[in-house]
Amino acid sequence: YLPWRAALKAEYRTFSDSWDIKSNMYEFEFTQPIKKNWTFDFRFRSYAQSQASFYSNLFMDEKVYMGRDKELAALSTTTLGASFGYKFMKKGWWIFDNGSLHLSYDRIQLDYDNFLDEASVKTDDNPNPTVAEWRSAKPYSFTADVIQFYISVWY
Repeated sequence: YLPWRAALKAEYRTFSDSWDIKSNMYEFEFTQPIKKNWTFDFRFRSYAQSQASFYSNLFMDEKVYMGRDKELAALSTTTLGASFGYKFMKKGWWIFDNGSLHLSYDRIQLDYDNFLDEASVKTDDNPNPTVAEWRSAKPYSFTADVIQFYISVWY
């Protein structure tokens, strides 16, 4: 809690498992009430993980356990977001006690370190790329814009 009626949140999580996946997550959030009914939130989140022990993007020989699922690959992601909230019907109305309206926006960037983008090497003209072509492929990544809008009422 900050002296000017705001709040700051910091969070760190770490994870490891028997598949040799290790991850770290950092998250920071700032909340600022504005007047009586409005609230503004700003957030930042960073997550990174290592690959599973049996993961490979290209298998040159057969192994007992094999996996090419991109969620088992080494990856990192960053999220930057903001949201607004507005409280209404504070004195209630009919059967409702109160209500709130929320609008949120997040920009997510996800980058895989060693999961190669199949679309950059596999085409209709080249359905079976060579190992050299696979190794020259770019790692898969994407950016997403997430918008949420909702209304809540309590009764």
